[in-house]
Amino acid sequence: MRTKTKSTRHLYNYEELEAFEEIQIDTKYLHDSNSLPEDVYKNMKKRKLPLYEWNAIDAKTRMRFTAYSWELNSTYGLLFVLMVVMWLRLHNKQGKIRIRVDNGSEFFSGSEKKKKEWNKILGLFEAEVYNIPPGAKHLMGIVEHSHRVDDESFLIIYGGRSRNAKEFLFRAHKWQEVWNKSRYSFGIGMEGKTPMEKLEEVHDGMINRNVVNFPVITLEELSKKVNSAVMWLSRFEPLSYCYWVVNICVSGAAKSTSTQPRKIRVKRSYIFSTRLNLSMN
Repeated sequence: MRTKTKSTRHLYNYEELEAFEEIQIDTKYLHDSNSLPEDVYKNMKKRKLPLYEWNAIDAKTRMRFTAYSWELNSTYGLLFVLMVVMWLRLHNKQGKIRIRVDNGSEFFSGSEKKKKEWNKILGLFEAEVYNIPPGAKHLMGIVEHSHRVDDESFLIIYGGRSRNAKEFLFRAHKWQEVWNKSRYSFGIGMEGKTPMEKLEEVHDGMINRNVVNFPVITLEELSKKVNSAVMWLSRFEPLSYCYWVVNICVSGAAKSTSTQPRKIRVKRSYIFSTRLNLSMN
């Protein structure tokens, strides 16, 4: 980014960052008549395609995880953040995970009280969410750039062709695969590599390569399955250190991911077992 003195200052110390240590999460309103051709906008509205896109992008590798929704609220915000964190733990991401968000109502609107409540839950997974100062949208530059690319390379093409939400989600999953596996990035530290190539270059061999196959689903569907689990998690405090065992079964978009429950170990205070089924059906 550019400072007032027109010097360049990086958003992160990219050389020292580990994969999935710093993540930016933001939302994008999709039915935008100002950024889409008229025929695309009308088709998305007529077919009642999702209104919002949720993006999480890793600062180190530029790997991207995406979900969609018809509503925008803080319940969905927390669900998406938890989904990303648990997906990373499932695929053996070690160490702290820090998540940067803006001050939108879909997160915690800059409320210190609500941020504390969120971090009480995320702390159980050795993760933390924090917001940027008001008006400092440039600090979300990585994920904001992805919104512009979405308009040009995905929505303008497939927003006008999708006949229903299921078809749209299928195409969105394919677009996420292109982003993570085939699209070259020339951002800071990327050197023209794809996110998958960058991950293979920098990771320590612990992170499972299937982390790239994040299931693209709607948060409405997700909320039906895990809202009660989130409420239950909010009762706990991250005090001592022992291991949780989490069984997660993922089915649907990520065909290369096993549908059998897989165990992950999360370094925190209580032992529990839960099963989350993330499905596109």
